Amino acid sequence: MRIAIALLLVSFLAGSAAAEDLLTPSPKPAVDATEAFGIALYPFLRKEGENTVFSPWSVSSALAMVRVGARGKTASQMDRVLCFRRGVAPAVHRALREALRPCPLTDGWGRVARKEWAFELSPASALWVKDGFAIDTAFVSVLRKNFDGHLGRLDFRRTEEARSRINDRIGRETRDRIRDIVPAGCPGRNTRIALTIAVHFKAAWSRPFNAENSAEAPFTLADGTVVNASLMRGHLERCAFAEDAGVQVASFPCRGEQASMIVVLPKKTDGLVAVEESLTPKRLRALMNALKPRCVDVALPKFRCACHHNLKEQLPRMGMVDAFQEKRADFTGISGAEPLFLSDVFHKTFLVVEEGGVGVAARPWQGAGAGKPRVDRIFRADHPFLFFIRHEETGALLFMGCVENPEAW
Repeated sequence: MRIAIALLLVSFLAGSAAAEDLLTPSPKPAVDATEAFGIALYPFLRKEGENTVFSPWSVSSALAMVRVGARGKTASQMDRVLCFRRGVAPAVHRALREALRPCPLTDGWGRVARKEWAFELSPASALWVKDGFAIDTAFVSVLRKNFDGHLGRLDFRRTEEARSRINDRIGRETRDRIRDIVPAGCPGRNTRIALTIAVHFKAAWSRPFNAENSAEAPFTLADGTVVNASLMRGHLERCAFAEDAGVQVASFPCRGEQASMIVVLPKKTDGLVAVEESLTPKRLRALMNALKPRCVDVALPKFRCACHHNLKEQLPRMGMVDAFQEKRADFTGISGAEPLFLSDVFHKTFLVVEEGGVGVAARPWQGAGAGKPRVDRIFRADHPFLFFIRHEETGALLFMGCVENPEAW
């Protein structure tokens, strides 16, 4: 009989959850592992000529839950792929989730000015277990303590009913922003365990672009084709900016400056592939460390991007082989009742970047560039580029991707 864990990893934008313990370890090992894993996974998800977006943090966090129950060779392969080189304890992931909680906005004197948060999060994590299936209580305890996991029971033989219950919970927990995320036919009749993660992220720019300044302009694709794109424009007086021989980098902080979108723009129109091939954690950190305040004339396209992946294709190619093999997987830390293996790892991400921010409408009266200050640099993203959404305090890589064609939707 096929017995499977159906891991349904679904992500709308980045998020977090709270920890219970007052004393927690440093989140840095989880931050470093997430960054290295995300950069390693990126080329496996990348498709030439297409926009790409995914959430390294949510994928790493979900697989870390599964790793809690892995043993033997299965565990060691997961550690290598997830870049848990010296082991990343569940408490470290809890510390990162704690650190990722948004703080309330403050006035200029450091006081809470109003009951508004720097960004909006609607996380929803759940572990779904087949009715009557025995699961290790220690495993459930670790997930609840460190990952805020909800435990529910389902009859997976009734596939559509199970799918509906999972989707309904995700809808409620994300304020109906994520609906019908589990595809038809999933989870399968022989599923024993399903893990779902849905996170919604929404943030306004610290200095929103004035929608009245946006205009259609040429955008040159990697093959030289020119399309029209809607470019947001502004004169940003203190834009974090860096450049070297190959790229320009600009950081666009979200309100409260607790998260930022970083755009890495190749200097050559067809230079994205070369930049991607040179990307390493060390290279990315060097670019981040080089950012300095400049007065920058900015043109950045509005774009939407949606990507749906089943990572059961990519993760084995990265070295996580045994977890997907019926006769080789060792998840005895989850249950000793029956042998388990991973059947699917679904990851879905949807991103909207507009004048107001990430998923936020513009407020023209708050627009950047009301005047024309002296410009130190020109940053014109009118050809393919890389982007990252990063948590500023920890450096956690929440999202990454590329824009090949902002009009492709």
